[in-house]
Amino acid sequence: MLPADARSPTSPSRDLVRDGRPARRGGSAASLALAAPALPALLLPAWLALAGAAACTLPGCTDPPPGSAPAAKTVDEASFAAGRDGPRLAERGGVPLESVVAGLEELIPRAMAREGVPGLSIALIVDGRVVWAKGFGVKDTTTGEPVTVVSAFRGASLTKPLVAYAALELCEKGVLELDRPLDDYLPEPYLDDPRVRDITLRMVLSHTSGFTSLEAGRGHIIRTPGTGFLYSNDAFRYLQHVLEHVTGRPLADHMAESVFRPLGMRETSLVWTPAYETLAARGHDGDRPLPLYRPTRANGAYGVYTTPTDYALFLIELMDAGSGDGHRLSRAYVDLMLTPHAKVSDRVSWGLGIGLAHAEDGGGDWFWQWGWMGGFRAYAAASQGRRTGVVIMTNGTAGLDICEEIAEEALGEPQPAFPGLLDLWID
Repeated sequence: MLPADARSPTSPSRDLVRDGRPARRGGSAASLALAAPALPALLLPAWLALAGAAACTLPGCTDPPPGSAPAAKTVDEASFAAGRDGPRLAERGGVPLESVVAGLEELIPRAMAREGVPGLSIALIVDGRVVWAKGFGVKDTTTGEPVTVVSAFRGASLTKPLVAYAALELCEKGVLELDRPLDDYLPEPYLDDPRVRDITLRMVLSHTSGFTSLEAGRGHIIRTPGTGFLYSNDAFRYLQHVLEHVTGRPLADHMAESVFRPLGMRETSLVWTPAYETLAARGHDGDRPLPLYRPTRANGAYGVYTTPTDYALFLIELMDAGSGDGHRLSRAYVDLMLTPHAKVSDRVSWGLGIGLAHAEDGGGDWFWQWGWMGGFRAYAAASQGRRTGVVIMTNGTAGLDICEEIAEEALGEPQPAFPGLLDLWID
């Protein structure tokens, strides 16, 4: 059922192969891999200097053996990597892509060493396609195994936009309504507090439900629902309870079928899979590795395991405003998702399940989310107007300390989400 306030913008056509998977229309994504510039060993912790940076090409990439130079996969890539004349692969805001990549490959290892971040993986979106991805550092400081573009990280709150997307799919199918109390869908109240009966899906997705951020049990309501922004993990756990009731199955199964598989997110799951035994990065507190988290039940607030290239496919889906083909959210609902529903500050507001940063140059808003959980930090941002984006995932507690400068280098402008605002949302 289409909401009255949904709009249906024109959607740019897709013309790409996403991470080696068939596109809905023809074409291919540029695939780039450059050797990282040599850095003096004294700049790096011993385990990082030994691991180096693991590069891989897209699509269908494989990593070179340790110690060998990455082999060029195409003539264009060979010309690009060698700095010779050849077809221009892409630009970001008028800046040649090779300059953007060179800046990132110089900045990332230096920033990781400065803040003690063991590993990082990044995917860059230009012109609505993944054009470059690379792993830096190590998945685990005890083994020295390098990060690659298929290394899976805990995405933490990157889960929320994915679950919001799935909930809005159910709205489009008439299973849920944005402004109907979620309590109506349950056989008994989720909490004893009578205010829970006032909480709607729109309130949960825009963080105006009044729920606590993260407390034991089911949390509780600390503000009158609908009266202001209050970032809440507990509200998304409430939403998970509702989604599992109306679909009649575990959230992990529903997300796999309704979101991950249709979008081609092959390495993404809300529960542990056997593949993660070799793919998963380990979180670190400083240089101390933390136990691997192997969830057997989904957590709809912060439980996803994913990769930057997988998550970039999700950002591209939002950037292209959806196809409405029965498996993906329609353009009208994507537009509604990216419409401000709650003000956070002068330049930041919240859409339905995702943050919005308002640009001052008229180039269009950025939609974004950060992740913060158990030795992992992440940041993802993209813009429909610019058709650019970046996903950064790290396995160190200082990861967000470097995400700001990396995102600015990748996207060509500061991200309004960072200056002091994260302190308002992270307890």
